[in-house]
Amino acid sequence: MSRDGAASLRAYGPKTGKTPVLLVYAMVNKPTILDLLPGLSVVERLAASGRPVYLLDWGAARPEDAERGLEDFVGGVLDRAVDAVRRRSGGGPVHLAGYCEGGVFSLLYTALRPEKVRTLALFATPVDYSKMGTLSVWARKKNLDAARLAASFGNIPGSFLHSAFEILKPFTSLRAEQGFLTGLWCKKLSEGQEAHFLALERWKKEHVPHPGRAFVEVVRNLFQENRLMKNSLSLGGERVNLKRVSCPLFVAVGEKDHLVPPAAALPAARLTGSRDAVAVRVGVGHIGLSVSGRAHKELWPRYLGWIKERDHGRP
Repeated sequence: MSRDGAASLRAYGPKTGKTPVLLVYAMVNKPTILDLLPGLSVVERLAASGRPVYLLDWGAARPEDAERGLEDFVGGVLDRAVDAVRRRSGGGPVHLAGYCEGGVFSLLYTALRPEKVRTLALFATPVDYSKMGTLSVWARKKNLDAARLAASFGNIPGSFLHSAFEILKPFTSLRAEQGFLTGLWCKKLSEGQEAHFLALERWKKEHVPHPGRAFVEVVRNLFQENRLMKNSLSLGGERVNLKRVSCPLFVAVGEKDHLVPPAAALPAARLTGSRDAVAVRVGVGHIGLSVSGRAHKELWPRYLGWIKERDHGRP
């Protein structure tokens, strides 16, 4: 594991051989959701194929990170992580796979440094922020004053973001807890079901602060101005032209995703210059794309097959 400020890069599987996969999760939670439990671990499934796998952990934002913008994380931390993976595995381009906000960063990065990316995969990744439901309404009406929050807190507390996400479906967690306790009382839960529920609940509470300035830029540029759909975003003075993303593109959405609805994620293909794009729908929610049995049966084997074909110059 190598470090870059608060961020760290974790390595799994062999060092060389097949083209490596670099997983990029969001800043708002720990990336351990991608390695939750044996049998329901994205990292484990990818590494079991004999492929080098790397996971970028943004870490918990420090006070000195409050003034760092998206250009520092996309053009800085992520770029250095990609270069570290490339050095370790022979110098070629990588399979870049981003989840949620991590997918947005991966998309921006690929537009800036297309020569370093063999394929790009976006899981539950918003691009049309006008279709983000309640979050879109909050942002458009300027009810979410991101600059004021950043001025008050520096880095945005993870507890604040967690509460905002919970408000979107306020009774979901309560029903889940009630069902879990009922199952325990009636002895209807298997050990695997108990472990899955407890691990997921533990992960939900491990929220981390989000760098302040980067949060303001996400709210203003993406939620309020929808700049990805307009292809009019710049980072550190460098224009991000999404049409430069010409590598194969894999877009996966959860049909029951209330946080990033399919309508917010599916336009990704037409925004880029890729001529090899595939969209996959799975009947799960936002987190279900990574930890549900259905996703591990349907989605991740398909993704592995897809990158294997592109390693060999197909389809």
